[in-house]
Amino acid sequence: MGEKGGTLVWFRRDLRLADHRALSAAVERGWVVPVFILDPSTEEAGGAAARWRLSQSLRSLADGVASKGGRLILRRGEALPTLKALLDETGADAVFWSRRYDADGIAQDTEVKAALKAASVRAESFTGTLLAEPFAVATQA
Repeated sequence: MGEKGGTLVWFRRDLRLADHRALSAAVERGWVVPVFILDPSTEEAGGAAARWRLSQSLRSLADGVASKGGRLILRRGEALPTLKALLDETGADAVFWSRRYDADGIAQDTEVKAALKAASVRAESFTGTLLAEPFAVATQA
C-alpha cells in the first residue's frame, strides 16, 4: 500500500472530508483507511430521526471517500477491539480521530489512546469542529 505508514482515520461525529485535521494529518503521513464504527452506545442513542440522519451522513461520507478513490470501512462493535482488528487487517500503524468533549467521549478517547499506545500504535486525537479547545479557553477567575 505504499512505503509510508498507514493510518486508520476513525470518523465519529465529524463526518466531513474538508477541514478535518485528523484526516489531513493522516494523508500527510501516508495511506489512509477511513473507518466508522457503530458501537453499542452510539446505536442506542437517539431515535429513528437520529438513525436516519446518521445513515444519510454516512452515505454522503462514503460517496465522498469513493470520489477520492477510497472506501469507507463500516463496522459494528466496541471501538477498541474493532480498531485493533482493523489495524491487524490493514497493516496500518496509527489511528487518528477528532476529539469528543462530553464525559463519555473523553473517557473513551483516554482508554483507546492508552491501549493503542501500550500496543506500540501511534494514537492521536485532533481538534474537531470547535473554534477553540475547551481547555485552551481561560477566564480571569
